Amino acid sequence: YMFVCGLNEREPVRIGVDLVDVLTGVNAAGGAMAALHHARRTGQGQVVDVSNLQTMLGASMTFATSYSFQGLVKRRSSTRMVSIGALMPCQDGHALINTFRTPSEFLYVLLEDERLLDEKFSDYMGREINQAEMVQVMTEAAAKFTMADLFTRGQEMRMQNAMVQTPLELPGCPQHA
Repeated sequence: YMFVCGLNEREPVRIGVDLVDVLTGVNAAGGAMAALHHARRTGQGQVVDVSNLQTMLGASMTFATSYSFQGLVKRRSSTRMVSIGALMPCQDGHALINTFRTPSEFLYVLLEDERLLDEKFSDYMGREINQAEMVQVMTEAAAKFTMADLFTRGQEMRMQNAMVQTPLELPGCPQHA
C-alpha cells in the first residue's frame, strides 16, 4: 500500500489505520450475517473463519488485476486523489465500474455513449477535473443496461467491474455457481 499512498512529489506514506484489521472485522461481520441468515433459513449453524492474510490479499487484488487485465502498474498518481470506481444505476440494480483509470475509449465501448470520447475525459487528470460531468454522462448511459449486461460486456473487454448484489441475490448469481 505504501507504493500507492501519498503524493508523487514525496516519499510513500503509511495508511493512518491498521486497515487490514479493520477490513478483517468487516469480513467477520459479513460472515456472521450470512451465517445468521443461513441459520434462520435452515436451522443449521455455520463456522465463520476470517484471516488477516486473506483479507490483505483480497484488499490488494486491484493491484494485481490492474496489471493482469489492463497492463497497468498502480502508482501514486496525482496530488488530487479520486475514487477509482463509480456506482452506476442500471435497469435492475447497480454496477460498479472502474472509471478514472480506465481509458475513455473503453468506457465508450462499454457504455455506448459518444460523450465519453470528449477530449476532457481523455486522460486521468481530465477525468479527475471533470469528474462530476463524467459521472453524470456514465450514469445516463448505464441506465440503458442491466447489471448482467454491463458485467458481461466489461469482462469481455477485460475491465474491472462488478454487479452490486444483496446477500439474498448472491446464491442465485450465475457468477458464483
